[in-house]
Amino acid sequence: MLQQPSQQHIAHPASSLISYNRLIALTIEPGKLNPGRAENHASRLMRKLIDNDLLLLTSFRDELFHWVLLPDSDSVCRNLLPLLSAYLSQECAVQPELVGKVYLKCFEWVDSEHYAIAVRCNAMQ
Repeated sequence: MLQQPSQQHIAHPASSLISYNRLIALTIEPGKLNPGRAENHASRLMRKLIDNDLLLLTSFRDELFHWVLLPDSDSVCRNLLPLLSAYLSQECAVQPELVGKVYLKCFEWVDSEHYAIAVRCNAMQ
């Protein structure tokens, strides 16, 4: 997680995680707790997983919603926001107060010039 991965380095662990929910949980936790490189790589893995199978992370959606509220990193937000958009559009059952917090955070990202345009565009979606 602490190395600089290429697309192939992200694809290989992602394909391994698909079969093991416990490994997915073990990837989310260090991502949430370790700002910086580990968090970025964990968020890229989550993005790769949902690109492969939209419903794969459904059981982790609340953790993903909590996670997106934590980072100050553009790349982590850019990776996680499409996941949340997908789950909101699928009308998955997510705690309403958690959804409200994410919406408020998205308005902050959209309104702030501090964040990259990709984060602001994903927040608008």
